[in-house]
Amino acid sequence: MIRHAIARPVSTLIGAATLVVLGTFSLLRLPVSLLPELERPALEITVDAEGRAREEVLESLTRPLERRLSALAGVTSVRTWTGDGSLRARVESEWQTDADRLRIEAERLLADLEAPVSIEMATGDPEPIVEVAVLGGASGSARTAYARKLLVPELARLEGAGRIETAGLTPLRAVVHPQAAALAARGLTPADLVERLGSVGVAIPAGRARSGSAVRPLLVRDDAVSLDSLRSVLLHGPHGESFLGDVARVSLEEVADPSFFRLNGEEGVLVRVFRAPEANAVALASLVRERVGELAGRAEGGPRARVVADRSQEVVSALQQLGIAALIGVGLGVVVIRVMLGRWRPTLALAVVVPASMLTAFAGFQLGGTSLDVVSLAGLALAAGMLVDSSIVVLEAIEVARAAGSRQPALDGTKEIALPVIASFLTTAVVFLPLIYLQGLARAFFGVQAFAIVTSLAASLLFSLTVTPVLSGNSGEMSEDVGRSPGRRTYLRLLDACLARPALVVLAAALVSATAVLALAVLTRELVPDAPARELVVHYRLAPDLSPEAARRLGRTVATVASKAGATSAQATQLPEEQEIREETGRVVLTFTTVDEARRARPALAAALSRLPDVEAWVEARTSTFVEPIERAGRRLEVLATAASPERAAALAGRTRERLNGSGLKEVTALRNRPRPALLLSWDATRLAELGADRASLEAQVRQGMGEPFSGRVRIEGVEPEILVRAPNDQNPGMLPVGVPGGLNENNTIVPLRAVARIGPGLRPAVLERLDGRSAERLVFDGEARNPDVLLAGLARSADERVAPGGQALELGRAFSQLRLALALSLLLVFLTVAALYESLRLPLVVMATVPVAAGGALGLLAVTGQTLNVLSFLGLILLAGIVVNNAIVLVHRIQERLARGEGMDEAIRGAGRERYRPILMTTATTVAGMLPLALLSGEGVELQRALAIGVIGGMVTSTFASLLLVPVLYRRHGRRALRRTDA
Repeated sequence: MIRHAIARPVSTLIGAATLVVLGTFSLLRLPVSLLPELERPALEITVDAEGRAREEVLESLTRPLERRLSALAGVTSVRTWTGDGSLRARVESEWQTDADRLRIEAERLLADLEAPVSIEMATGDPEPIVEVAVLGGASGSARTAYARKLLVPELARLEGAGRIETAGLTPLRAVVHPQAAALAARGLTPADLVERLGSVGVAIPAGRARSGSAVRPLLVRDDAVSLDSLRSVLLHGPHGESFLGDVARVSLEEVADPSFFRLNGEEGVLVRVFRAPEANAVALASLVRERVGELAGRAEGGPRARVVADRSQEVVSALQQLGIAALIGVGLGVVVIRVMLGRWRPTLALAVVVPASMLTAFAGFQLGGTSLDVVSLAGLALAAGMLVDSSIVVLEAIEVARAAGSRQPALDGTKEIALPVIASFLTTAVVFLPLIYLQGLARAFFGVQAFAIVTSLAASLLFSLTVTPVLSGNSGEMSEDVGRSPGRRTYLRLLDACLARPALVVLAAALVSATAVLALAVLTRELVPDAPARELVVHYRLAPDLSPEAARRLGRTVATVASKAGATSAQATQLPEEQEIREETGRVVLTFTTVDEARRARPALAAALSRLPDVEAWVEARTSTFVEPIERAGRRLEVLATAASPERAAALAGRTRERLNGSGLKEVTALRNRPRPALLLSWDATRLAELGADRASLEAQVRQGMGEPFSGRVRIEGVEPEILVRAPNDQNPGMLPVGVPGGLNENNTIVPLRAVARIGPGLRPAVLERLDGRSAERLVFDGEARNPDVLLAGLARSADERVAPGGQALELGRAFSQLRLALALSLLLVFLTVAALYESLRLPLVVMATVPVAAGGALGLLAVTGQTLNVLSFLGLILLAGIVVNNAIVLVHRIQERLARGEGMDEAIRGAGRERYRPILMTTATTVAGMLPLALLSGEGVELQRALAIGVIGGMVTSTFASLLLVPVLYRRHGRRALRRTDA
């Protein structure tokens, strides 16, 4: 291939240009998204225990449920909760688990469970791409109608739109308020009313009838097109027929859903637009903004819509920052090359390789189905400094061949260096192979980055062996060497000193490597690096027994307290507020002018919220858009105490609570898991026996009468079709009319509920949680504990009791475990690759001696610059394992060539060091120049790459000295041993 490329330069350049054009065309067609498809599906399973709160019944359902769900492929944990006569389970799976397959397998395994089962899938992006607020209007129902009938359908039709969620809806509904006394007087119960309304507005089959020559089904429909027609619905009772209006009050009312939304104190409706899988997030956001603008132009005095959050702007900003970083890195690399080569022709030959390789890599993105996102573009930015390395080595070999008088220096030099160049690429590529076999976040997040780096490096390898020789020229004429090799004379003197005193070199390398151990003890560990935030999020949870009205009032109180505390601490005049309540969980987002103001306001917010009764609240800095998919559980410390029984788990949790409270952590009260006041209904067995009443029937009547169900449908313009049936006498449930004995029929005797049951105050039992079949207590603490395992060490516990971090701490342990395995496999693959190249098991150890020295430099620089040891900086260590051996391979290859010519050991080492000094220095300088913008620039998403870039810079600097000094010393010792064995 090399001979053909050099012999036909025009064809070679045309072929390279074709690849660049294809890559450019692919770049224009690539989907743009926030992050790669990071999926970690979970199943939310609810088992209908038919109101049977008896513990033995729930236990008989729980154990087979846990056993079957734990057998699913990819499942990491199964958590179950029992309480209030219900059984809930959450099945957590590994990253990148097939969501559809997980659900299908769960449905198959639970098909024969002796209870009705509902399964919901929790997957997709954790946050929407765009949020649209609907404000203004005469009423909440007007905003709801605008959102549901106009805004949501328009947005759902947009290309790339996925699911759409709403909050703060208050639709207008037909509401029925049954009157207990009127029902009882006519021998009816609320269950009779609900059953009758169930057929209103519903077409019920009633046989078949002939219509002309056809026989068609006959449908009976009892329409309600107005409140009067709804009031006229007939109810059949033992005392004759009655109209619905005789036993209930019927009206149109605004009925709020369990959520609400306010923006700067103004009530509204929030519409959250998520992207469809593999959709272009930036294009979707642009379409949403355009459509909202069009709809805003139609509004005249009614509700108005406006975009209040657009996360695609962060995507665009981050991609621009990464693009700028890559361009600056390329520019710095070209400057380094020009200074060291001293001529423009070889500089341009090298400069062409970088953009050509990057553009060609986009064609690989298109073939591999990879989107253009922060991770993939960051991979290209990281590779920008390495793309020219192979060409530098090839160009230097060509110059050496030209200086030696070769008639075809381009061909001879390229052929001579081709094998080590290919080996260098392979050692870099193989470090990413373990990611294919790993699980968890390591594979989900970094597979795309690995693909981007390897694809671009493969393109640069191709261009370095074809385009670079062609552009360098194949003339044998020797030109004056005006290039610079700064420090080469000093290096050669230092090399002679190291060869004379090898023990000092090995000792220095050991000390640098020991820095890695020291840095590991000092560096803070976290899952992903945190970025400075100007926004604080107050998360709060209210008691689930509150009515919607009470929850909304308390939610407003939380927002008011948070806003006042934030304004006082920050001395800010305007604090935009975004509030949302969903499923008893809410948040208030406060935006500050500066990061320092947000940092100072956090303690004041926490103190103010801690004084609110019946509110579980905690404050967190709003994470970056790029971190949210990974940190779904937040940064609070979660601890799981598990044991064989609930009593032992509670005792273990108590000891754990004392230990962590003593460490300065503050526990967040779990409102849901503590006993709460309740009304207890106890059946009068004697009275039931006298009446011959069926307990199951009575329980069903109570659930229907007190549950406020939706029943039937109306056809009133501007009204939601479902009819809401309120509970009669909810202040006095003892007056609820129930029918006895037997089932619901006309022979029932209507009695108040208090005639067959006793209703009195009591305590609702705490919800029992189980984790993987063991009783569990979950403790949550406000604040981050960097080393929770250290805090829990030495805690008294028996052999079958376990205390382990949960949430992010658990994810951190899993990710680091996977990455440690990846690092070990990468080192093994590099060793095998080098061993195959040199057909030796000792020589790879010489080459890989640079790896621990690089680790010392990388971890040391991370510690000095205040970075943390996170998943990204760990990935930098894996990347270093593949790239730091490249310089050593090139140097060792040249030493062996000189030995093969008959030179002595010291002469060969010194000559190889003199010839390879400049290319090694240039490859290091260009790699560091490519990483510097990522390490120094600020902007959206830079926190994901800064630690990685800093680690690679530190490792490259120290590994360069190891390649130039330590490798020759070790090779000399290895070569002498080999000679002694040969002589023997």
